[in-house]
Amino acid sequence: MPFLVKVRPIRLPHAAPVCSALRCSDEAGNDIKHVSRSAPGLRLHPLTPVSETSPVIRVATRVSPDRPRIRTKFSSCRSCFLVWVKEANPNTKERTKMNKEQSKQLISKQQANTVLQGDCVNLMRQFRSGSVDFVLTDPPYLAHYRSRDGRTVANDNDAAWLKPAFAEMFRVLCRDSFCVSFYGWHQADKFIAAWREAGFRLAGHLTFPKQYASTERFLQYRHENAYLLAKGNPQPPTQRIPDVLEWKYSGNKLHPTQKPLCVLTPLIQCFSQPGDFVLDPFCGSGSTLLAAKLQGRSFIGIELDPAYYNIALDRLRPKAA
Repeated sequence: MPFLVKVRPIRLPHAAPVCSALRCSDEAGNDIKHVSRSAPGLRLHPLTPVSETSPVIRVATRVSPDRPRIRTKFSSCRSCFLVWVKEANPNTKERTKMNKEQSKQLISKQQANTVLQGDCVNLMRQFRSGSVDFVLTDPPYLAHYRSRDGRTVANDNDAAWLKPAFAEMFRVLCRDSFCVSFYGWHQADKFIAAWREAGFRLAGHLTFPKQYASTERFLQYRHENAYLLAKGNPQPPTQRIPDVLEWKYSGNKLHPTQKPLCVLTPLIQCFSQPGDFVLDPFCGSGSTLLAAKLQGRSFIGIELDPAYYNIALDRLRPKAA
């Protein structure tokens, strides 16, 4: 495969030797024949010095294409920095776009706008890599939570799922995209470790103040938290939202930790586009999926508990006219 040349002007110390096309000479005029000894198969390109006393570093192209990785090599001359750079392919972006669309076909034909019941790690392993555009999820907080009426959350007392689940979320998420995950503040170290190990970068923090206390112990706990996680380098949203969003009590009628649509909707509007695929691997009663549907997004939800799975299906079912 042919390779291109990258040229970067760099000023060197005054005493650095000045290079010629195929050999270097120091200030005394002694030749330094380094090309065949230190970089066989390369040829140097003469470049105009930045100034008389500050030569530019020379850049070499590879003659044979037997080294596919980007490599760097210093020659015996301090002013010659040999670089192999892979050639840019004009079809790369087109192929990336095509692969992204092909990855989505599996979902668009079989699983779009639906809820799956089962273990989210096992189910996500059946998804193609890079097949969803945005992940918005509310996983168990690892808090051994029990509501006032006795309802509990599956796997809220076991962190074994944490790292495998976010590793799969990272894999199925498109490159240069976002994930928003709620989390339990008292287990923040475990969540952050899982996100970073999966490959996510912490891009922002969201707080949702409440007008009531969820529980009381040393303090009145009156807020929820979520992290904005980035895969790759996504572009900033067109309309940025504040990192403090108003919370309105959902009543928790359908799920003991039911999130209100008023906090999910701006997240979907900000970090996805109409027609995008939104994934919630811990969808509970389907609030994230309903918010995505109302905003013109496609959605995929996964729920372990059969009771909440059926509630989510019912909420998302088209209503009779």
